[in-house]
Amino acid sequence: MYDGYKATRHGMPEELAQQMPVLKELLADLGYRTVTAEGWEADDILGTLAAACAARKDDCFLATGDRDSLQLVSDTTTVLLAATVMGRSKTVTMDVDAIQEKYGIQPRQLIEVKSLMGDASDNIPGVKGIGEKTALTLVQNFGTLEGVYEHIDDKLIKPKQREHLLECREMAQLSHTLGTIRTDAPIDTAEGTYTVGEGNKAEAVRLLQELEIHSLIPRFGLDGIAPAAPEEENGIELAEAELEALPLTPSGTYLVASRPAVMGKQGTRNVTLQPESWYAVQDTTVYPLEDADLLRLLDNADVTLDVFNSAPLYARAMAAGGWGSSIVWDGKLAAYLLDASASKYQISELTASYRAAAAFTCADYPDAGRLADLFCKMKAEITACGEDSLYNEIEFPLAQVLADMTRTGVLVDKDGIEQFGVKLRTELEHDAIHWGKYAWDENYRDTARMHNTWPTGSAPCKAACPAHVPVQAYLQKAKEGKYQEAVELIRTMNPFPAVCGRICNKRCEDACTRGTIDQPVSIDAVKKFVADYDLAQAEHAVPNRAVPSVHDHFDQKIAIIGAGPAGWRCLPQRASSPGPSLARCAA
Repeated sequence: MYDGYKATRHGMPEELAQQMPVLKELLADLGYRTVTAEGWEADDILGTLAAACAARKDDCFLATGDRDSLQLVSDTTTVLLAATVMGRSKTVTMDVDAIQEKYGIQPRQLIEVKSLMGDASDNIPGVKGIGEKTALTLVQNFGTLEGVYEHIDDKLIKPKQREHLLECREMAQLSHTLGTIRTDAPIDTAEGTYTVGEGNKAEAVRLLQELEIHSLIPRFGLDGIAPAAPEEENGIELAEAELEALPLTPSGTYLVASRPAVMGKQGTRNVTLQPESWYAVQDTTVYPLEDADLLRLLDNADVTLDVFNSAPLYARAMAAGGWGSSIVWDGKLAAYLLDASASKYQISELTASYRAAAAFTCADYPDAGRLADLFCKMKAEITACGEDSLYNEIEFPLAQVLADMTRTGVLVDKDGIEQFGVKLRTELEHDAIHWGKYAWDENYRDTARMHNTWPTGSAPCKAACPAHVPVQAYLQKAKEGKYQEAVELIRTMNPFPAVCGRICNKRCEDACTRGTIDQPVSIDAVKKFVADYDLAQAEHAVPNRAVPSVHDHFDQKIAIIGAGPAGWRCLPQRASSPGPSLARCAA
């Protein structure tokens, strides 16, 4: 129909295109259907579904960031428009009233507006010289594109606009066709066709863990669902663990962890759907643990425990008069040592990130079969990182001490703290007498006439500098390690950088206001560094002496300049430009 349609639109960025198959896989696992139709646009599929809902008088909500969909708004269809307002993402509800309020027309009339103004993003031509404001005015007054041409001689239409409208009539009609979303795409529109199905929740959890998007697991209601086996384990038959009561006289090594509580909603209240439950693993047997079972394990000379999260176990042991002496290793503490920046540490997430292999399956305790391999890999990583002594001599013993401190509390010397406060206030008041206005100026902006300084305006440090050296550019050169360029930059204002960095007593840093915008800059330190760099050079650039052109006499007048920083700045400029000759005053 029109070869130029969407011809200027760029393809999907490669980074985003690579994510689309993963997104479709996740949506399928969550029970959603993907709707496509060969040769049809996504807008047309949305339009067809909206029309089907309207025919059944069903409510339809379209979540999109494409404003083209606003033409689909009706009594039954509402667009939830993703927008950016004041730099923040926001969902704007666009119904018939919202369209009328914003544009002053009905939703379907947005097609007429686009036929006149065109759409650069889709390369829809429209009418030359007609923008959104004019198009809206024309549609508000004449209703449709055809209505505009029926009133082409109306005085509301300016002569130049009339000329363009007549010249581009065919393009306007083509734009009307291109801008209209179709509602007859060949897709299934039967009621209930797109009801969210059961999907594959276990596979969804596995995929989210693999992608390290753990926060979405509870948001999608997937708490408590065991992840599917990794692809490399597919086809491997694993034995189902035996669930047994803990022996009366346990012995050997046990792996101890808890199945986390599962939270849910009961009306508007958050409730516990499944409480936390501790369990122990030995070989391929899983032992659900009651409080009494835990106490028989925690201080047992015949037992050693590798646990995940020792703190509550120490607390239980100490509350019963024990010490938790059977605990010899803590996986949660190891996870913290290996990645202290993580926001939380959960077995399900760690087994996914470490790709811990399962020794068996257990429906009641999904992580139990992977504990042995997880703990083994974490221990190996601590050794590989050279952190065995840190873990064994500091972190692990400290966990027991902290548990005891939590149980018994910490003694606070209230009187000592109050006395220290009195002493500190006295010292501060004493310092305030000796460190006063000579050291700071609370009104420094007014003092330096910098009250109109803005982040993008002239630098206060340059304004305060007697030589007006461009400090910001100078610092940028130094920051990039271009010290010679920094020196040359200063020389355009001051032939001897050492004067700026070692002699001038004006502290540019005091005038710096960057601290109120982002971070302060150590200007004085950089100045001294570059000054020392210049002093260490074998040769120093000195401005060329101006030679008189006729009989050793200057035709120009003589300019007398001072020996201060401002004079130093003036010297190279005056020597290299026509005008009065120079006479230098002694300091």
